[in-house]
Amino acid sequence: MVMVEISTAGCVHLDQDGAVAIITLDNPPVNSSNDAVRRGILAALDKIDTQQTRAVVLMGKGPNLMAGADLRELEHEPTEPTLPQVTAALSAFPLPVIAVISGHTLGAAWNWRWPAIAASPRPPRCWACPK
Repeated sequence: MVMVEISTAGCVHLDQDGAVAIITLDNPPVNSSNDAVRRGILAALDKIDTQQTRAVVLMGKGPNLMAGADLRELEHEPTEPTLPQVTAALSAFPLPVIAVISGHTLGAAWNWRWPAIAASPRPPRCWACPK
């Protein structure tokens, strides 16, 4: 596996395994979404060589893909990129994006089953899209 470094405070990692790019969310303890994670996903998409890659896998480190938003961000105005911007980028990406849905998958990550092909290696413990 070839490691590609992305400067997002360690929240998102991009690996290349042959023709598959693997974007891993790594924001313990539950891989919550925050501005660093959103920036990291967009940075990872920008770094993928679409000529050498055939598909993208989006997964979480640990048991969860993403267990919802970082609630500390709700105290402030939304920052860019917003979740809808990241979802649009995943939808517009020229290669198939496969989201490995696992563990507690809430909010935005649950919504990613539409722009991405959803794959679940085992039944998630909790799927929800709270409003």
